[in-house]
Amino acid sequence: METKNNPEPIYYERIDMGKESNFVRISKEGVYVVTGTNLQHGITVSAKTNATIVLRDANLCDPGNMGVAFHIAEDCYITVVLEGKNILQSGREMAAIQTRQNSVLTIKGDGALIAYGGEGAAGIGCGYATECGDIIIEGGTIEAYAGYQHETSWRAGSAGIGGAGQYAGRKSKCGNITITGGKVTAKHDKGIWDIGPGDDAGTCGTVQVNEGTITPGVRVYDSASASEPVPAPEVTPSSNIRKIVQIRPNIPWQNSGIRVKKGQRVHIDYMVGRWTFSRESRPCTTEGDPRMIAKPGYTYPGGYEGELIGRIGNSMFRVGTQWNGVAACDGDLEFCINDDLEGRYGAGLSDNLGVVAMEVRV
Repeated sequence: METKNNPEPIYYERIDMGKESNFVRISKEGVYVVTGTNLQHGITVSAKTNATIVLRDANLCDPGNMGVAFHIAEDCYITVVLEGKNILQSGREMAAIQTRQNSVLTIKGDGALIAYGGEGAAGIGCGYATECGDIIIEGGTIEAYAGYQHETSWRAGSAGIGGAGQYAGRKSKCGNITITGGKVTAKHDKGIWDIGPGDDAGTCGTVQVNEGTITPGVRVYDSASASEPVPAPEVTPSSNIRKIVQIRPNIPWQNSGIRVKKGQRVHIDYMVGRWTFSRESRPCTTEGDPRMIAKPGYTYPGGYEGELIGRIGNSMFRVGTQWNGVAACDGDLEFCINDDLEGRYGAGLSDNLGVVAMEVRV
């Protein structure tokens, strides 16, 4: 029995996502500290749950078919406290932090968060053609990017924070957005507002942003006039697209979903993961094994076996753990491990294991 002198203890749980083989469900009131890296599974909060979730150097990426890194169901009150550097990325039509209607998400703390939505979804807020609740940001260094869409995609636009597109009468509807502290960067895709509705067909509640909390150039929805976007002072952004791409060693030439134009500068950086390039090889990073030189018939003869190779159109280049260059032609950005691509010397790619994640900025 709870008394004034003997209160019921607050439930506390520490979750190391690196040890989880499935998504983690939070359904009990309490405090949860989420750490570690998981490139296949995220966390989901059950409906009507009140909880504080501390993201402490968490890297949750589930960019598979409609995978979600952080999902909050209906009628929840969730406080996210940022500590260290945190990265979230979801798959097609899912926001990196996706909330449902009548939920309230509050983000605070001194840490950093980079949130990448999937195609057709916001970075923080609504998934494609869904409703999401209120979003309150009180602290933290936050970057929220709407999911990148190829120029031929039929999906409507999405905000970095807020709404997403609509489909066949199903409109995206975002709740109120309030930003009182922190440093916030947001970027829309194929939409109008960086913070607000996904496009002119979607709706959004009241948007209130304190001066000095958002970076220059972010376009904020004016809920009072509900008309044209109100931009902060324009600056030339260092990049328009920022995305985490997962690459597997047993699949040839995997499309990143990013279309690059001739002359654009591309930055590619290794994030996490290991893979093998034969039954006998030890797991390695995207640097590959410098002791083993790729033979004719490999993805990139003369490079290192197990190394990451990139391609834009017909132009190939060695990525390794980092590449910073200018696109020689228009084309899709694709990746492949440097291995026996044609199966001349044995099993080819079929006996490779693992997965790696790269950050791409264009």
